[in-house]
Amino acid sequence: MPNADNSYKRAVHNHYQGLHIALVYDSTPHGPQHQQTWTTMPTVNGQALLTSRVAGKSRKEAEENAARQVWDTVINA
Repeated sequence: MPNADNSYKRAVHNHYQGLHIALVYDSTPHGPQHQQTWTTMPTVNGQALLTSRVAGKSRKEAEENAARQVWDTVINA
């Protein structure tokens, strides 16, 4: 688990960077501009790391939520 100074997104990025693998978040906004929801899917080499897209109120929140799921289900599985 990342320490208090690190986000899950940073920890997951560092993990894959250490393996020399590029991690990409495919993030998309949904809904009206004043009430957007974002969904994202983290991928490596074009392959999805999760079974479904992850949502958040902002792109940053969606990507952090996705990174937490990757940390819990892929890296620490």
